This record gives sequence, C-alpha cells and structure tokens, in this order.
Amino acid sequence: MENIKNLFGVDEQVALYIYKALEILVLIVIWPILISLSKGILIKTLKAFKINKSFIGVIISVFKVIAWVFLLAIVLRILGLKDFSLVVFGSIPIAVIAAGIMGAFSSSILGDFIAGIGLALDHDFEVGYKIKLKSKDIEGIIKRIDLRRTRIKDKDSLYIVPNSVIEKEGWILIDKKPDKK
Repeated sequence: MENIKNLFGVDEQVALYIYKALEILVLIVIWPILISLSKGILIKTLKAFKINKSFIGVIISVFKVIAWVFLLAIVLRILGLKDFSLVVFGSIPIAVIAAGIMGAFSSSILGDFIAGIGLALDHDFEVGYKIKLKSKDIEGIIKRIDLRRTRIKDKDSLYIVPNSVIEKEGWILIDKKPDKK
C-alpha cells in the first residue's frame, strides 16, 4: 500500500481504492483464463467417467455460470461488501430451487435450462444424432446441447433452437449415428 501511495503521490484512502481497483482488474483479466483451464480439466474428467456428450455441455454451462457468479462475489468482497457478497453467492441455489417450484416453465430462460437438462438426459437426443423437428422445417445433426439452446447442422446452415421449443414441439429421430455410414 505504501508503494502505491508513494508512486501516485496520494493519501492512504486513495491508495486503498487504487489497490482494490488493481486487484479487481487482475481478477477480471485472469478469471477467463482460469475458467478456460478449469473447463478443459472438467471436460477431460467427465469424458474419463464416460459421461454422455450431451450432458457434458449442460454441466459446462452450469459450471461457467457458477464461476462468473463466484467472481462477482469476490469483487463484492474486495469492495468491502462482504455481507452482500455472501448473500449473492449463497442465494443462488435457493433462488433456482424456488423458481423451479414456483413454475419455472413460465420463464423462457429457466424453461430452456430445465428442458436442456431433460434433453441432455434423453437417450434419443444426443450429439451426433440426426433429427427432424416436428413443427419446424429443420432437419440435421445435433452438434451441441447446452443449457439454453441446441445447435442443429444441416448441409447449408446451423440452426440454434431454444431447448424449450424442442421439448415442447418434439422431434423425430432419423438416425442415431449418421456419420458412421
């Protein structure tokens, strides 16, 4: 702290604010790198346990949300808002459970999350399967499933469809492994 005070020629209170700002800046720069490294380790671990590829996408999405919320809690703590930091980080599981109980499907984002988990666990809806959406003119191979959306690739386009739409309207399984023919 004394170094900052001398370097910038400011009083102790201003030096403290500069120190906190530098801490937050370093965190914001390093955090995406840490998330990326952790994500890679998590993916390798999940694959080692032979977790379904579709469900891995959902787990990674949840991990990233939790990691960013954790960063928010750390920043709040650095700013001296320790109690608020605990409230922000601690209330997330309670809020998710409460929202689920109180009709989660009324919210499209939460509905997409819940549908994404359901689709990821469905053995007839996995990455690499060829499907056709019943009410849409979309037919292709499932490329990725995450918490909010599913990506379906045909010859010409990549369709990004909300999970709740797929779950609500249904799909037709055309081929489980079209790439292996």
